[in-house]
Amino acid sequence: MAGRWAWRFASVLAVLISAKSADAAWFHTKGNDDPFKGGAEHIAMAVELDGFSAGFRCTSLDDLTLLFIVPEKPEPEHLTLAKALPIKLLVIIDDGGKIELDAALETTPDRTSYRVASSDERVAEIARSAASARRRFALAGETLGKIMWSKSFNVSGSTRALKPLIAGCGLSRSE
Repeated sequence: MAGRWAWRFASVLAVLISAKSADAAWFHTKGNDDPFKGGAEHIAMAVELDGFSAGFRCTSLDDLTLLFIVPEKPEPEHLTLAKALPIKLLVIIDDGGKIELDAALETTPDRTSYRVASSDERVAEIARSAASARRRFALAGETLGKIMWSKSFNVSGSTRALKPLIAGCGLSRSE
């Protein structure tokens, strides 16, 4: 699995190198069909040149996760303490209100970055809203009322990247 992520991040780097602006580069990738997981894995990500990433990963409506990846390198002693604390993933789309999701603090598979992940039932609606966003898609990781990381992502290209994920994972139907 870590090899699959490494290949996908190499693809992301190629997209970033070819990008001509500092805005987020949104992309979609579809994995092979896996009948044991419910279908093909879809990933739609926004990647910034400063190392922040945001995205959605799913194989079906029941297997949908919102990810916020930060460029900070995890220290083992900090990670153990941080995992013991409650963490929220905060979301603001365009000028809408703040959405608070229960989340988990993880590391990326290669252990080079922190990742805040939520599989809250509202993630499907957030994906649909992000696909139609006009101004921004902002995420933050919060623990004990303190914002640890925050980033506002440009939404240019989000519709193109999120539509195949929405269709492929069955997110277009109402829950």
